[in-house]
Amino acid sequence: MKKFIKVFVKTIAIAASIAGIAYVIKQILDKKAENEDFDDDFDDDFDDDFDDLDEEEDEGQREYINIPSGEQVKEACSDAAEGIKDAAKSAATHTAEAAGKVAEDVKDAAKKVAEDMKDAKDAVSDAVKDIQE
Repeated sequence: MKKFIKVFVKTIAIAASIAGIAYVIKQILDKKAENEDFDDDFDDDFDDDFDDLDEEEDEGQREYINIPSGEQVKEACSDAAEGIKDAAKSAATHTAEAAGKVAEDVKDAAKKVAEDMKDAKDAVSDAVKDIQE
């Protein structure tokens, strides 16, 4: 039995050393591959960054935006105010509906608790009567 254990332990030690050596070799090869690809990954990203600097901008390529007049600003503000009022009314309606549902649920739960308490009272009364008899 001792010989079997010695052979078994030696076999495990040899297998562990082979696995360790294979792991180290794999790590070294992965680092070499990573270093070779490292420069390639970033070269393509920045190749065309300075292309725009070589070309001169034409004045005709500029885009302009129109500044809204006072009338347009007033109209946009009034539209926004109406939208806010509608949203507030809708929120108030939904809140009232939700509060009504919560009130109904609380009322139902209170009834259920009252019924359960009555059943418990009856059970305790019956138990007391049984004890007294």
